[in-house]
Amino acid sequence: MPIRPGTSHEGASIPRNRHRSLTPSLLVSAVALLIAFKGLAYSISLGNFRARKRQNGRMGATGVPPGHTAEGGVLVGSEGARRRFVVFEDPQCPYCREFEERCGDLLRREVAAGAVAVEYRIRSFLGIESVRAANALAVAAGVGRFDELRREMFANQPPEHSGGFTTEDLLDLGRRVDITSAEYVAGVREGRYEAWVREIEEAFGEQDPEGTPFGVLDGRPIDSESLYDPDALGALIRA
Repeated sequence: MPIRPGTSHEGASIPRNRHRSLTPSLLVSAVALLIAFKGLAYSISLGNFRARKRQNGRMGATGVPPGHTAEGGVLVGSEGARRRFVVFEDPQCPYCREFEERCGDLLRREVAAGAVAVEYRIRSFLGIESVRAANALAVAAGVGRFDELRREMFANQPPEHSGGFTTEDLLDLGRRVDITSAEYVAGVREGRYEAWVREIEEAFGEQDPEGTPFGVLDGRPIDSESLYDPDALGALIRA
């Protein structure tokens, strides 16, 4: 998961004024350089992924599931939208739930207006619960109900590593958003795409080295403050 404002990966508090020793111009330059570096790292990783995919013909033994992009994400919105926003999420990540709570409505409005298409790349680094959830989302994408299930998962997110997102949980969440087809039930029960979920996690981990949520707008990483701020994020999308 990401470093939240005021914390480090180890959880130790970091003063909010830790950059005060830098002049404003140096701080702006440092932030711009960091964003540029993240963008370069993302581009290189994505290029490597595409090269491996071309070399292998397809990803592992399973291939990309139906309803997914060539990169393994799920597109919400029109291919012809003015901008493309790639979002990395893990179903167990509480910060991803917070991102959805803060900015989900904004993204749906911008998608409806044709301003942006959002490609969700679902990670599973938080454990088997996430693998099960990501498999269910992959199945739901194949029946055209990915975003409905994704939103329901965050609305009913269990604590991390608590044994949640069981098969019965995922079937129940599906029923809540009218995903009751035999295809969905069978795909969840048999873990149809779990091998693929584990494979694609390696690629997504390279593209998203800092943890979830992580957003990339037209190839440019979005800083965490803007990512959680619907006004700032909306301004970037409409710019």
